[in-house]
Amino acid sequence: MFLIMIALLGLNIWLGALIAQKAAFSGWWGVTTIIPFVNLIMIWVLAFVEWGEPKPPARKKEEKIISAWD
Repeated sequence: MFLIMIALLGLNIWLGALIAQKAAFSGWWGVTTIIPFVNLIMIWVLAFVEWGEPKPPARKKEEKIISAWD
C-alpha cells in the first residue's frame, strides 16, 4: 500500500511539472501539487496567466557520434 502511495505521489508531481513547463514555468512548480492549498493557488495561476513558449530542455554539450566510417 505504501509503495502505491509513493508511486501516485510521484505521478502527481511529474504531471504537475509537465503542465508547469508547458506554461513556460519551472518544472519545480510540480512540487507544489503536494502542498495543501498551495496547489489550489497554482491551479488558479496556471488557469489565468498568459502561457508563453515552452522552454526547450537543457542539454549538455553536443556529443559527437564516432563512426567507424570516418
